[in-house]
Amino acid sequence: MTEITVNEQSVEVAVTDQQIDINVNTSTIDINTTEQVITVESNTGLIINQDVAGLVTLVRNQSGSTIAAGKVVYINGATGNKPTIALASATMESTSSKTFGITRTSIANNSTGYVVTIGELQNINTQSLTEGQLLWLGTTAGSIVTSPPAEPNHAVFLGYCVRSHPTQGVIEVRIANGYELDELHGVQITNVQEGDVLQYTNGLWINTNSINFGTW
Repeated sequence: MTEITVNEQSVEVAVTDQQIDINVNTSTIDINTTEQVITVESNTGLIINQDVAGLVTLVRNQSGSTIAAGKVVYINGATGNKPTIALASATMESTSSKTFGITRTSIANNSTGYVVTIGELQNINTQSLTEGQLLWLGTTAGSIVTSPPAEPNHAVFLGYCVRSHPTQGVIEVRIANGYELDELHGVQITNVQEGDVLQYTNGLWINTNSINFGTW
């Protein structure tokens, strides 16, 4: 540990395992050069994780198996003040609407790791992609595809391929969830049947197979 005094304020610096810990008074700044993440923890308990090139969140994997790097995940709960994750899929509303980000590195079961929620996801295999290509959530759990899956699957835009490379690929993460009809404001869809249409009734667009023509 090296101690530096600046204007009577003590600054302690420690370098271990490619991680730099800086303690200023009772606040701590961790600079993890391996994960490229800066963590600021103040004496009030506030913790801020800031990725060098984007926003990341420390999450826990309790899915039952390892989640590899570059996999699309959604939040399925929380434990120990951290969100838990599972592989996202475009096949169902429950596994697509909560799409959260893409794993930066492999995260073993019952372990923590970082998910990129916006910004650059670096150093992954993107050799099958072309630079500038649009990316979408696939129907295979955790997968990234290059075109939105056909209905009735759910369209979730993930971002763009910035660099095509087998080990140093870069994806610019910009998640935007698709909107199904029943997710729109002012629309109420229940018990959909073949041949149903939308009708405006009592302030809502509802599905019906018995149209009330009202006054024209």
